[in-house]
Amino acid sequence: LGPFLLASTGWRSVFLVSAACGLAWMVAFASFATSDPARHRCISAEELALIHASRPPEVARGVTPWRAILTNRPFLCTATCHCLYNWTFYIGLSWIDKFLHTTWPNASSADLAAASAAPYVALFACSAAS
Repeated sequence: LGPFLLASTGWRSVFLVSAACGLAWMVAFASFATSDPARHRCISAEELALIHASRPPEVARGVTPWRAILTNRPFLCTATCHCLYNWTFYIGLSWIDKFLHTTWPNASSADLAAASAAPYVALFACSAAS
């Protein structure tokens, strides 16, 4: 959506649309979300009884085993993979504009809108397929 907004109405519209979507989500979330089902304004007594009846018994919370978590190999591998993926992703984000303008030096930002959206479309398609 961003490249097409940029091409049609300018770069400021991308930020304005993002802010409007974030504000709409915040209003909807603040209007409907509660931390306890009993305080939700749309829940019926039957639904509340069903929720309470189907909950597992509360377990006393113990001390968090930080040493076991931070030395756990699957956790360390997952954290490392996440950091390396994000590093590569943001390097690609910072590089794509220069790449497109170097590859097509006479093209305007409006002309490159679809080309700059292609990596995100591919990322979405790969994520949806996996």
